[in-house]
Amino acid sequence: MFEELNIIQVIGIFITPILLVLVGLFGPKSLRSTSWGMLVFVLTTYLIKFL
Repeated sequence: MFEELNIIQVIGIFITPILLVLVGLFGPKSLRSTSWGMLVFVLTTYLIKFL
């Protein structure tokens, strides 16, 4: 699956959830709930795509 993506896309796939967790834990209060919601959406999308 990863062979058809360029290196920037592959790095983004792994970095995006990490950044969302960091913002959810340490970010401004106004962004925390949004960050957790986005993380759920991203992980659900990855689960559907990889299965």
